[in-house]
Amino acid sequence: QAATTYLDIKELGIKIKLDASIKDAVYSVKSASSGGGQFAYISTQSLTDKSGGTCSPNNGSIAAITKASGTLQQVFGGPDGTRPIPPVDNTTVFKFGSDTYVFISPPQATCSEDSTIQALANQQKAIFFNDFKTVQLDN
Repeated sequence: QAATTYLDIKELGIKIKLDASIKDAVYSVKSASSGGGQFAYISTQSLTDKSGGTCSPNNGSIAAITKASGTLQQVFGGPDGTRPIPPVDNTTVFKFGSDTYVFISPPQATCSEDSTIQALANQQKAIFFNDFKTVQLDN
């Protein structure tokens, strides 16, 4: 029985159970430019290494996760409050207490022009998307 590996994002107070194929997941946390939220940008060490650093977590190559405190309207409604609010679906949006955690797919632009690296990034994105469903508080 192999030990379970978690991506422990202490700054957001959560951990995510990782598939063995992406147990080298790494992250970088940045604060939102407005609203006070934080984002954890996700990649893997293998993807970062294969891409010469262009697919590092600083670029959010696999995904980003945001922790939003307060009402969803305040967080996601935008400056005028009219943007659609994502429903808590326990797939891409989870709510623990007053905090909401949202999985954000990376932009369509890839972190590399190399088709082998793009394929690896897409494969790892799909695996991490599935792994995000295991998100839990890190207590």
